Amino acid sequence: ELVTFHSTDTRGNPVYHTNVMMAIGTDVAIVCAESVVDDNQRKHLLARLRATHEVVEITQGQMAALCGNALELENGHGLPVMSMSTQAYNAFTPEQRAVLRRHCADLVHAPIDTLERIGGGSVRCTLAEIF
Repeated sequence: ELVTFHSTDTRGNPVYHTNVMMAIGTDVAIVCAESVVDDNQRKHLLARLRATHEVVEITQGQMAALCGNALELENGHGLPVMSMSTQAYNAFTPEQRAVLRRHCADLVHAPIDTLERIGGGSVRCTLAEIF
């Protein structure tokens, strides 16, 4: 099912790419629901995500710290790991990290501050996905 919505940052500018405000793994989803300004769109998005995933809601501030730009990968043992920047890792609360750890064997992060500051993207933007 296609779920459409409009998402904005704290200044009201449209979020330029969905992976800035949302990351969907196998069993867990990270989403900045508060960036979806329309109440009905926000409720529908959360309902659809919650039907199949445990949802970690992030704030606009966490979205700005690129928490939504995480990417689930598979480690050498075939287990899911959630990759993110160190900035994003530090922006997640301990409770949010605990939820992510329930669904992933590990949370891996790297300090890519220069790429984030100059390039505007984070870990997901630097990794290619092949499906």
